[in-house]
Amino acid sequence: RLDYDAGRWITFLVGAGDLGWQDGERFSNAGLLHFRQGLLARPWLQPETFEQIDYDRSRLLSFRALLGGGPRFNLLRGPLWHLSVGTAAMFEHEVLDLPAGATHPRESNVMRWSNYVTASAGAGHRIGVVFTVYAQPRFSDLGDARILGDGRLAVQLSGTLSLTQTLNLRYDSRPPDGIRGLDTGWQTGLAVEW
Repeated sequence: RLDYDAGRWITFLVGAGDLGWQDGERFSNAGLLHFRQGLLARPWLQPETFEQIDYDRSRLLSFRALLGGGPRFNLLRGPLWHLSVGTAAMFEHEVLDLPAGATHPRESNVMRWSNYVTASAGAGHRIGVVFTVYAQPRFSDLGDARILGDGRLAVQLSGTLSLTQTLNLRYDSRPPDGIRGLDTGWQTGLAVEW
């Protein structure tokens, strides 16, 4: 993740990749690139736009592209904590690698209503917690919804190095054929800040 704060303009880029093999068999193959830019119009209001491309073979996702935008509201902000909510219209294009005879469409273009809550808190500069939850129902069918959650705990090891623990949650009310509706993951990592 790269963040750039130019006063009123706030930009970040997130890249992630996941490849894994066990006993000579690949069990994970995923990648993501997410770009977001916001304008701090008022201390409490930040219109933003975002673009994303990703794939995840474990969920049969060959390709997905997102494009959206809307307001972010900074509700609470202090030196060691913040709480924000956002809402956006989001166009989503998906291509799935489905088996023959699957009932789920192989390709779709839909508009979703993307809503999120994000909060962070820190205990001094040594420990920090960040949590974000997205709810993304389809505009034309609110029963077709996705919920994404990401929680992260960071413990500072030295001036710029932190140990991180991240919990990811993904729920799809209408997953592709053969894919579970709920998926969770846990990651341990190192973060460098400068």
